[in-house]
Amino acid sequence: MNYTGIKCPVCGKPFQPGDDIVVCPICGAPYHRECYERVGKCAFSDRHGTFTWTPPRQAPQPDGAAAENAGTKRCPRCGAPNPKNALFCSHCGLPLSGNGA
Repeated sequence: MNYTGIKCPVCGKPFQPGDDIVVCPICGAPYHRECYERVGKCAFSDRHGTFTWTPPRQAPQPDGAAAENAGTKRCPRCGAPNPKNALFCSHCGLPLSGNGA
C-alpha cells in the first residue's frame, strides 16, 4: 500500500516516498518506524479488537477528467489515479470494479 501523504498518528507529519514505514500488526495503522519505536506501541492499542485502520477519505481531485483521458481512473475514496483495468486502488485498496470510477 502506498501511504504517501497520509499522516503518521504519532508525529502528524505526512508520509513521503522513501520513508521507513511500519504498520501495526493488529490494526494496520502506519507509522514512521522511529515514531513507533519511540512510543513503543500502537496509538490505537486501546481500541484493538474493535478497530481496523483505514486511510482517511479525501475529496476527489478536480483533474479526474484529465486522468480518464490519460488511461487511468481515479479512486472514488482517496482520489488516487489507477490504471483503467485495476481491480483495487493502489493507494487505499478500495475495490474499483463495478463502482463506475
